[in-house]
Amino acid sequence: MRARRLGKAGTGAGVALMAQDREIVERFLKPPDDRILDDPTIRGIQLVRFWFGVSISMVVEIPQVWARDIPLVDWLANWLLSGAVRVLAVPFLLLATVPLAVAAFIGVARDGHRRRMAARLRGPSVALGMFVAHWLLLVATAIGPFWLGHYKGELVGGLTFLAGLPLLLRAIGFVSMSVPCVARYMFRTMEVHQALPAVLTVVLV
Repeated sequence: MRARRLGKAGTGAGVALMAQDREIVERFLKPPDDRILDDPTIRGIQLVRFWFGVSISMVVEIPQVWARDIPLVDWLANWLLSGAVRVLAVPFLLLATVPLAVAAFIGVARDGHRRRMAARLRGPSVALGMFVAHWLLLVATAIGPFWLGHYKGELVGGLTFLAGLPLLLRAIGFVSMSVPCVARYMFRTMEVHQALPAVLTVVLV
């Protein structure tokens, strides 16, 4: 009974921590509701584009599967793994492409639109800054204790790891929860202009 209670308590704490991570991610990486263009037609086009892209990527690889005589289950597992890797890579690719694409987009706009779009850069800047800060926190709290343990002794490294464990869990939760949010909202670039997420999708491809 005691073990069951402890298990339930641990599960509840994990769910609560995930809910907090999701709330923090949405607070900083999701645009305000009044900036999100909620158009049924555009939403339908996005769904069709997504599933059409998935279908084409599978169809293109089928001749290679036949030619190499790869078992279907192995090919499907590799295809899913490569897709997951591409999704996880999106935020890091956007770190390089968002500043360049936004600067180019604002640069070619007319003067009045340029000033208006430049005034809306706070949202994307906050989103980029929070993602980079949590990624650096993840690296520091994961690698730092091992580095200190190597140079200062295992006791120092162990104590540092225990002290930084809450920060490490927070960083892991934020970075993992931010991946779908970044893939959908492209670091809040729609606050600058509604067309920027589509432009960034083309740039990524």
